[in-house]
Amino acid sequence: MTIADRIQNTSSDLTARSYDGLILLGYAAFAVLALAAIYLAAESPGLTSGDLVAAAVMP
Repeated sequence: MTIADRIQNTSSDLTARSYDGLILLGYAAFAVLALAAIYLAAESPGLTSGDLVAAAVMP
């Protein structure tokens, strides 16, 4: 019956931190910066619509 008992490690809760929120915030900030760069690049005079589509699809 001792095999069926679970081993609880209490130290893992204290040492392991959740960085999921920071990682998602970083991805969101990068996406906003990428969209801003595409928007600003779209106003340049030498940019064709095909170049704009390629920049939006292939980062």
